[in-house]
Amino acid sequence: MPTGLGWAGGYVGSGVATANLAARTLRDLIQQDSGQAGPTDLTNLPWVNHKVRRLREAVGAEPR
Repeated sequence: MPTGLGWAGGYVGSGVATANLAARTLRDLIQQDSGQAGPTDLTNLPWVNHKVRRLREAVGAEPR
């Protein structure tokens, strides 16, 4: 269910360039979702809709 919320971020210390790239990617995703545009080079980048694994899952640690 759509929430109307978007989130974009960059790596700490990467500066304005990654913030700009994240903002342009988010813009393209919003336009794509609303039907105003189709997929773009930015919406096809590997970090779009990437799911981050929890650290325990990544290292195989047992839950406490």
